[in-house]
Amino acid sequence: MENQTNKTATADGEDMRAVFAKAAKEEREKVQVWNERANGWRAKTGHTGPLPVEFFEHHPARGYITHFLKVFECSARGGGAEVKASQLLSKLSKDERGTILFEGTGEEGLLVTVDCFHRAARIAMENFNFVEAGLADKQADLWEHLRIAFWDVSRPDEPLHIAIREAVY
Repeated sequence: MENQTNKTATADGEDMRAVFAKAAKEEREKVQVWNERANGWRAKTGHTGPLPVEFFEHHPARGYITHFLKVFECSARGGGAEVKASQLLSKLSKDERGTILFEGTGEEGLLVTVDCFHRAARIAMENFNFVEAGLADKQADLWEHLRIAFWDVSRPDEPLHIAIREAVY
């Protein structure tokens, strides 16, 4: 019986690796389409600066970022999450080494934002303002998820990380 369980677990593990490999391949194909579209638009227009916000409606990571916004930010529910996701993605760039930047700064800049929201939540709690504390805490969670999405390199073949890291900006 134990031997059969190990065989099943191995088969399940192999199946999951195949599922993840397929998802990674599909995401890379989406990123390739995005990169060709972005580079083609730049070649056609001669534009060398950041892509316009509207362009990010087609970014492969937009759905993931939209989901984060809907989970963590009350004001993003309804139709606003998609627009805000495009705005967030439009603030991404890469330095000369290919490191992801958000609003021109690296991970440290985003950590400052997370820290500010944690401090705001603590101050609100000390003043018994539980609503503001909860909202600030949710904002800290959102920005921490974005930090992981932008800079966590522990899972390079995860679709979200592929969509962020392999795309051109």
